[in-house]
Amino acid sequence: MSKVKYPAVLFLLVVIFSFALPLFFYKNLPVTVASHFNVVNKADSWMSRESFLIVQVIITAALSIMFLTTAFLIRKLPKSMINLPNKDYWLADERKDETYSIILRFMYWFGSLTLMFVNAVLLEVYNANIAGKSKINPLIWIYLVVYLIATIFLLIKMVTYFMKPEKS
Repeated sequence: MSKVKYPAVLFLLVVIFSFALPLFFYKNLPVTVASHFNVVNKADSWMSRESFLIVQVIITAALSIMFLTTAFLIRKLPKSMINLPNKDYWLADERKDETYSIILRFMYWFGSLTLMFVNAVLLEVYNANIAGKSKINPLIWIYLVVYLIATIFLLIKMVTYFMKPEKS
């Protein structure tokens, strides 16, 4: 379980930061906030800053709960519902605890990565609103590419780990 500690601490810190972020910016936001931006980064939807805060808190809570419950509930699923390379080997009684630990670690990393991406986009939304701009910084597209590359890397790493049974 020691290999899970660092990703778990990181996930917890990112969750705390995600809940603190709207509180930090709330008082500086205009009464009406540009809340959605189209593909050319121009604002096309607005809401009250209170609603914006509530939506951000709900998104943070939903993502946090989703990643945590998925990681813990997978232990309760029957083996037939788990899609994993070499499933019989990795879910054998003598290895299943380590397998679930690896999946939990992966979920912490993926959850942290996802929340960091959402926070980066929200920081750009906050900055645009505070500056009174109706356009968001095009850096969000770079954030998206980095997020997708990191996600693909995590998935490949996890799948390749489970592709071959460990040698005893």
